[in-house]
Amino acid sequence: MKFLKYILLLPVALLAFYSEAISAYLLDSNWSWTLSKWWIYILLWILPIYYITDMRRTQKKGERFVFPVLFFLLSTTAAVFHFISYPIYDGDISGAGVEMQKEKTIDGFQNGLLMISIPGCPYCFEATSTLKQLKERTPELAIRQVVLSDDIADLELYREAAEGMYTVDTTSAYSFYSRITSSYPTFVLVKDGEMHKQWRNSGFGVVAKDEIEGLVE
Repeated sequence: MKFLKYILLLPVALLAFYSEAISAYLLDSNWSWTLSKWWIYILLWILPIYYITDMRRTQKKGERFVFPVLFFLLSTTAAVFHFISYPIYDGDISGAGVEMQKEKTIDGFQNGLLMISIPGCPYCFEATSTLKQLKERTPELAIRQVVLSDDIADLELYREAAEGMYTVDTTSAYSFYSRITSSYPTFVLVKDGEMHKQWRNSGFGVVAKDEIEGLVE
């Protein structure tokens, strides 16, 4: 029976390798963004702590502790591998947003999430998948992507990526948006027609996404 505790390593290792798919499933099951990302980290690091405790307990009893040592090393390796494959960023720990001066928007957008982007920006294109996920999970959330260009042709690829799930517009108001950010994409929380908070792409993590979804709860 005492070896049953070592069998725990197998399902946990499988979870580490398939965590992205499992986290996606949890998101589809209406788990929060934060819990969907953090559950695997917590689980993976609980196991090495358990094994090192077991190793010390076995050592004190004068028993062979080769198995506790081996499984401590294996469980730690799995946890490190997962962390390297799916690192944690500032936006996954804290909101990482910057409070704004609550400046009025210039386009009548009242409540929701505004993404500021530029033509041909690979990070902006990558962020469209996040916008679609947010819209799928919270259909009532208004989302608008503004592209800093006055050329309608610059919208075509972004509108294809959006698949009609949220609004994509151009704007020639470069001076207005340049005062807000020089990093693209930038995400802006809008309430009652005022811009309250902004996140750069690297800071728009699970905490910010949960905050945005909380707008319509």
